Amino acid sequence: MADILNDLGCVHLKMGDCQSAREQFQDALDLNKTFRGKHINTANCCHDLASTYHLGSYLKALDLCQQALSMRQELLGHNEQIVNSLENLECIHLKIGNFCCAYKAFYKASDIKCNRLGDNEVTGSYWKDGKCSIS
Repeated sequence: MADILNDLGCVHLKMGDCQSAREQFQDALDLNKTFRGKHINTANCCHDLASTYHLGSYLKALDLCQQALSMRQELLGHNEQIVNSLENLECIHLKIGNFCCAYKAFYKASDIKCNRLGDNEVTGSYWKDGKCSIS
């Protein structure tokens, strides 16, 4: 059920209905925390929910992204999802003016991409149309 709710949240977000997406993601996150605990789907729900807060509630988005990153690191090690979480953290830190933390997140993501995943392109996919965008 949690996966279905999360999928519905993605549909609402794609349609531009951020509030409905946030509600679906929150319900999915609550179910995942209750029945799965620390699980990759729980981390993904945190990540997806964070994407609905980037329009002004940066501190909430930051907290959710950090939760997602922590779970993903514990469960997955170094992979593309870790890079994605770090890139999202970088964007949030840039938007709130915390440039030191943004640099650290960028450096960690670049290190993982280059040294552990073999990707030599360090410019993040999170830069869209010249703007930092949470994905």
